Amino acid sequence: MRNDRVYSFFLAEMKKSPYFDEAEKERIDFKWKAARKNLPGTKATNLSFKLEDGKMHQLTDYQNEKVILYFYDPECENCHKVTAWLKKQTIPAEYRMLRIIADDQISATYSIKRCLRFTY
Repeated sequence: MRNDRVYSFFLAEMKKSPYFDEAEKERIDFKWKAARKNLPGTKATNLSFKLEDGKMHQLTDYQNEKVILYFYDPECENCHKVTAWLKKQTIPAEYRMLRIIADDQISATYSIKRCLRFTY
């Protein structure tokens, strides 16, 4: 599992390296900025998504709430196991869990891998 906080530290050091030309440093900087988006404790980028009710929502609809975003694929067996586990957990009352269907648009935009596309 990728840890974007650690990955961003790695990319920041790569940006300082004398071994990369300016074009490569631009690519590294782009990846660094992408890795820094939506880290815990930072303001989240707005996104549109579909919840289980089938309706479209935006993250800004919940800007005054504490939310847990759970991206899942309804056709993914492992996602069903994680969902069952999450239902058994005690989530503080001030938090709201949003179960977001990871459709193709969200998957492409936010680099979420859908489990049905994994090949081993």
